[in-house]
Amino acid sequence: MKSSRKTICSFSLCALVVLLGGYLWTQPVTTIAQGEIGKLEVRTAVLSADYKALSEIPMMVSVIKDGAVIKQAERITNSNVGFELPPGLYDLRLEGDGMVTLVKRGLHVKAGERTDVIGGPMRAGSGARIVEYAATGLTREEMAARIGKLEAAVTELQKARPPK
Repeated sequence: MKSSRKTICSFSLCALVVLLGGYLWTQPVTTIAQGEIGKLEVRTAVLSADYKALSEIPMMVSVIKDGAVIKQAERITNSNVGFELPPGLYDLRLEGDGMVTLVKRGLHVKAGERTDVIGGPMRAGSGARIVEYAATGLTREEMAARIGKLEAAVTELQKARPPK
């Protein structure tokens, strides 16, 4: 009796695994939906005065998120490179032999949209140049208003504090 129950259970389990496997095999593979991906398009450029010196030198275009390089591509001057990325805030680094490294911070990639960036102009030399874009959508006026409120709150807290 026990062996017939084991056989039935084993057969049922095998049949279930086969049916489930067949079902999963026929289902399309789904990755991130197209609307959930954005595209970062980068056009590489060189300063006109340095064009002759740098035009044949390849440059590495790196996409950075939270301090880690997540995508890279090597390109020459006056070419495009596109990266498909999940929505978020990214940094872009362009570097090459004999070029000043260019870092652009705060590039906002939105779902289903394309963000175009000019990677340059790259300059001959060494070191790094950093361009920082607003990470938030606040204008100067909004920031000034928030700072004013914070300063007023600090003043109130200082008044409430007993003297030493």
